Amino acid sequence: MPRIRGAFAALALLLPVASPVAAQTTPLKVLVQTVASQPVYLARDQGIFARHGLDVEIGPAPTADAMMPQLLSGQAQFALASGLSVINAASKGLRVKLVASALNTSSAVPSSARMLVPQDSPIRTITDLKGKSVAMGGLRSQPHLMVMAGARELGMDPAAISFVEMPVPAMQAAAQKGTVDAVYPFEPYLGVMMNSGFRPVEPNLTKYLEGSPVIAFAASSDYLEKNPKVVQQFVAAMTEAFEVANRDPQLVRDVDLKYTKLPPDFIKRRDIAPFSAVIDKAALGRMALLMKDFGWIPRVPAMEELLAVQAVAK
Repeated sequence: MPRIRGAFAALALLLPVASPVAAQTTPLKVLVQTVASQPVYLARDQGIFARHGLDVEIGPAPTADAMMPQLLSGQAQFALASGLSVINAASKGLRVKLVASALNTSSAVPSSARMLVPQDSPIRTITDLKGKSVAMGGLRSQPHLMVMAGARELGMDPAAISFVEMPVPAMQAAAQKGTVDAVYPFEPYLGVMMNSGFRPVEPNLTKYLEGSPVIAFAASSDYLEKNPKVVQQFVAAMTEAFEVANRDPQLVRDVDLKYTKLPPDFIKRRDIAPFSAVIDKAALGRMALLMKDFGWIPRVPAMEELLAVQAVAK
């Protein structure tokens, strides 16, 4: 008997050892634009998504509004959209909600976009824009809303300003030629123009949307209702990725160098605003009210229409 047992033992050493069953991961597609996308790449490349049971495909989207149909059709599960675009969609009855923020408007950090004019322009403040034109990268955008809010607060009818949609790279030449009176560029074009003889128009408009979500994650209501556990996993993964990015801004710069077409010199010197998953409900509501006041949306959606049950909100 001892010899038989010994033979079985020797045979067991020769047999392949069964590997443990691999943990199941949930496949997701997340749509991003350049702004605030860095933590999404960090979460994928550093295994944060995997640790939270997610297998994430990252897909680019041309605009925030273009993401909504993909969410509603199930082509993508989450999208890094603007808070403004989700308010707009919800006001029209589309079933999309915010899950977590990524970047919030804050006057405590340097603005990545400002209204500029040529150095010799007579325009000093927003009130000097009466009867003038302002070039925007996109109409009915957050900068557009801030200009209108600022004009109204300073006692000027926002309708007295002409807003022109224009590609940001074309703004400098247009302002220098006098095609438009003021421009609203974002980085890296903002820095280039500031170094080329342009100056900001006062006041800084950030305060008019203080705390509101500039960029935030959205999902369809149907997906949120049917997949509550996956939503919790995703929010937890992104919260962890934000913490990693905030602790080590160099990781954000590394992502920019690898995945974006931003100029390397700009990547090295640019200010990196802190990421946060928290959505300020009061600020979100103020933004919706402004949109309604200016006729951009037919109604102000209820907070329950805008925020997922799992949303990180205060």
